[in-house]
Amino acid sequence: MATLVASPSMPIMPNSHPELAQQYCSYRNGLRLSTDFVGIGSPPSTFGQVHALLVQNQSMVDTHDGAINLSTSAAGTCGLASIANVVRLVKKQMASVRSVRQFAESHELSVELIDVLAEQWFTHKRFDLLTDKGIVGKIGGTCADEIDQILQAYDLLPDHRDTHPNLQTIRQHIICDEPALVYVHAQSVFKGEPGGDLNHVVTLTGIEIDQNAIPIGFWIQDTGDWTDHPSSPASFVTEDDLATTWKTAEFTFVRQNTRREAADQPGCPS
Repeated sequence: MATLVASPSMPIMPNSHPELAQQYCSYRNGLRLSTDFVGIGSPPSTFGQVHALLVQNQSMVDTHDGAINLSTSAAGTCGLASIANVVRLVKKQMASVRSVRQFAESHELSVELIDVLAEQWFTHKRFDLLTDKGIVGKIGGTCADEIDQILQAYDLLPDHRDTHPNLQTIRQHIICDEPALVYVHAQSVFKGEPGGDLNHVVTLTGIEIDQNAIPIGFWIQDTGDWTDHPSSPASFVTEDDLATTWKTAEFTFVRQNTRREAADQPGCPS
C-alpha cells in the first residue's frame, strides 16, 4: 500500500485560524461546561484550534487550500470529509474532500462516489437509478471497506473498531492521539427519529473531562449540516446520548502506522 509523504501539494497544516477558532470557542463557552477539553494533537490545542482546522462543510469551498470540494452533489462525501479530518488531526497535513478523492484515484483505490440528490440520499430506498452502477440498495458514497483502504494508503491504520465504547475507552484513544470515524444513523442521533441503517460518518475530535479527569462526553465534527446549530459543525455527545440515541454508532479509531514519540503514553499501542 502506498504511503503519503508531505510534499508541496500536501503542505503541513497551519497552526491556527484565529477568527474561526474564536467562533468555536464562543460556541463551547455558550454551553457553560465546567470541564476541560482534551483533543487530538501535541502540543495541546484549544477546542477552537482543533475544530477550526477541520473541513467545515462537505459541500462548501474548502478555505484552507482554496479547493472546491466536489462540483457534484455533496451527498455521499461524508466519508471522504472524515478521512480529510483524520489526516489533518493525526498527520497535521492539509486534506480536502477533493484531494482525498484524487489521492484515492491516483492510487487506483476503489472509491464509489454516488452522485444522488440529497433527498434521495436521506431516504431508505433501493435506488433504481443506481442499478446500472451495480450498487442498488447501497446508501451513500464511500463504504467502510473503501474508507479503510484509503486510510491505509495515507499510512493511517484503522486500528480498532468498537460498536459500544464507553467514555473511558474513548478517553484513552484520545490521549493516544487516535481520533475516530464514527458511523451513525444521522436521523436518530441528530433528530431523535427512530433508528435505521448507518448512513453518515462524522469525526471524533476530543472529550470533556471533569476535575478528576473523568470524561463526561465527547465532541464530533459533522460536515453534513445535521447539527441544530448552523454556526458550528461541532456537536457535544453526553454519556446519556451515547447510551441512547448513539447506541448503534460504530467507532473506527485511527492511528499513524509509525507512531510519533510524543504520543507514546502508557496504554498506547506502539
